[in-house]
Amino acid sequence: MFWEFIVLLAASLGFPTAALFYLIGGPRFPDEKRGPDPRGTGAPRAS
Repeated sequence: MFWEFIVLLAASLGFPTAALFYLIGGPRFPDEKRGPDPRGTGAPRAS
């Protein structure tokens, strides 16, 4: 019963946090390049 409580607690905190990060576009990292293509062609950027 104890482990079920721990799993339920982790899921109730982790899933909404992960869903929120997904919906807002995830965490931003300092060296990450985001935004429109600087060349202006609209082509997807190679990553």
